[in-house]
Amino acid sequence: MRRAVLLAFAVLLPLAVQPAQADASETNRKAAARTLAWLLDQNDLLDTPEGNSFAHGKAVCALAMTGFLLEQFPEHKDFDKHRARILQQLAPSIREGAPAQQSWSDGFYALYLAERHWRGKDQKKQIARIVQRFEETQNADGGWGHGGISVSFYPTTLLAATNMAITAIGIAQRLGIETDPEVVASALKLYEEQQSAAGAWPYGGRPYRKGYEAGRTAAGVLALRALRLEASPMVARAEAYVAANVERVPMGHASPAMHVVLGAMAFAAGDKAAPYRAVLKKVVAHQNDDGTFRDIVPHSPDSTEILGRNVQDRAYLSALYAAALVSEGSKVVQHIREGAKPTPKLEEPAPRAPRLAPVWRHDAANVVGVLPKGDAIRIVTREGKIHSLQQSDGEATGKPFQVEPPEGMGFEVAMATPGRVLLVAAQPRRGQAVPVRVVNGVPSTNPRPLVLHGVDENTGDLLWKSELRMLVNGAMSAGDELLLTSRVQPPLRLSLEDGTQLGPIPSPSAAVNRAVAVADDGRIAVTGEAALWVMSRDREILWKRKSRSRRGLLAPARGALAWMGGQLLEGTSSGVVRCRDGETGKVLWRLDKNAYIESILVVGDRIVILAGDGTVVCATKDGRVAWRYVPSLARETGRQQAGMVTDETRLAIAGPYGPLRVFDIKTGKIEGTAAADAHEHFLLTDSRLLVFGPEGVRAYELR
Repeated sequence: MRRAVLLAFAVLLPLAVQPAQADASETNRKAAARTLAWLLDQNDLLDTPEGNSFAHGKAVCALAMTGFLLEQFPEHKDFDKHRARILQQLAPSIREGAPAQQSWSDGFYALYLAERHWRGKDQKKQIARIVQRFEETQNADGGWGHGGISVSFYPTTLLAATNMAITAIGIAQRLGIETDPEVVASALKLYEEQQSAAGAWPYGGRPYRKGYEAGRTAAGVLALRALRLEASPMVARAEAYVAANVERVPMGHASPAMHVVLGAMAFAAGDKAAPYRAVLKKVVAHQNDDGTFRDIVPHSPDSTEILGRNVQDRAYLSALYAAALVSEGSKVVQHIREGAKPTPKLEEPAPRAPRLAPVWRHDAANVVGVLPKGDAIRIVTREGKIHSLQQSDGEATGKPFQVEPPEGMGFEVAMATPGRVLLVAAQPRRGQAVPVRVVNGVPSTNPRPLVLHGVDENTGDLLWKSELRMLVNGAMSAGDELLLTSRVQPPLRLSLEDGTQLGPIPSPSAAVNRAVAVADDGRIAVTGEAALWVMSRDREILWKRKSRSRRGLLAPARGALAWMGGQLLEGTSSGVVRCRDGETGKVLWRLDKNAYIESILVVGDRIVILAGDGTVVCATKDGRVAWRYVPSLARETGRQQAGMVTDETRLAIAGPYGPLRVFDIKTGKIEGTAAADAHEHFLLTDSRLLVFGPEGVRAYELR
């Protein structure tokens, strides 16, 4: 009887699923048709504001994907007229290359022209011209960057641009167009070298392995499938990574719309469209009444008002989202999917570490800081309430007090400093639009006001306030001073006694990627990603070193610095850790990683290094590796930046991949894992792992 029931479910389940899938496809197609109607009304997209290369770059990409979208609707009453107009408008750029963001536009041209070709219009010559342009502009490391008028803060090689180029080359090969085998071989070597142990690909190329993300990894799967490499272990690892991070495909540093459309094609080309339908459902939910779309990722680059919002922005976003909705039925996807070989199965992942269970919870809302104080911990909330709890059981102890944030602001972080000062920082509540300017080709915003509050830790009395305009990404105390670091401004000194601003610390002139480390004797190391300076306690420059990279790498990242007695440890975005003599800057030893260095901790006689792909390396003071942890299958946590804390015998690490993990520093054994979402922070005490954030505080016992 049980067998009969199972057989009945086996027969009925597909019948139940198919109508649901058909309904979703019809909903997506109707939404795309509404967008197409709006896009076809914008027949002057190439009439862009003078000098706005961003708008022109978006315009040609939007027009190409409008053409791709139109090919899915041959029943449109004016199909032939619009089909001819779009090709005529794009013809000069297809022939000569767009003046801005050339790699992006050429990639979208290839998708559009291939769709036209496979629907009966011969476009082989045009596609061959685009592929030739890609072959002529390949970088020495095997990849491609923006092309055209390059924006200065991007690395030379971008994996997102490389994915577009390789997809075009793969399409050309399928059309019988001759391509350069050396170009393909060089690109494949780049893919192999840059792939993380978990299967993901990063933001940049060899000198800049920053930001492993599901979006660009999905596009990499599409590119390699276009080359008929779906049977390679490299693609198998990438597909496993993307499958574990479907909802994260739109995220990451780049246009979510680009991630969404290439992700849709990748999933459909691998005959795995069903898991991606949740992403497409979210896209449909963000459609406006006129058929255009809103950005599905708040505050992303697609929401940035560069040189003013214009119709090209809306057209770009809408054309790519609409193309994603119908890409499963496109000829491009069908030709990549047809005749594909089976993707090999991966080995089973290693057994999971034990999951820790909370021993107590405290349900205070919006906790922004937890600070140990003897056997107790101090809780700081966004609203400025400060009170103490016993570490053992979470029971309240002592008298709470209140610090009032400025009107319209809320506290975002708290830290303890030497003496009796408790420091809390307030900023305006998030949500309001932030205008963006372009300075020397780099989009930038005015920093939100930041108000630091020095508070007596015993009484709650406000000792001082200091207001500044600074994009702060870190703070540390150095004697009687507070040092504030920023990605885009020189480090700033403040007096802990009265909050007086003491001026900036001399530092390299790079626009972003700054970090500071203070030695026990007061020496300060400052990095600007492309340069490293060390100065005395009195700010006298002792020595400087420049990066050996071909150019200053100014995309979002930060350096990693740590003092180890008289030696300085330097971690770079190219995956190198150098140990330098603190007096001379001479390199004593180095370790190479296949991912950028997120952070470095010195714990007793051990050095702990966290790389951007989730790998943890523990080394001795002479640079020998004591143990290494490599995640078998990473799941993105959504953290902007990973974190490490230690209690001298244990190490806790959260993000940017996988759960929060607690390691034994001596052996590397994982003692346990705990959930910690992207908005939560954590710390270790003698017997507790404490996780805190918007939902309060959780305490886990460690043995």
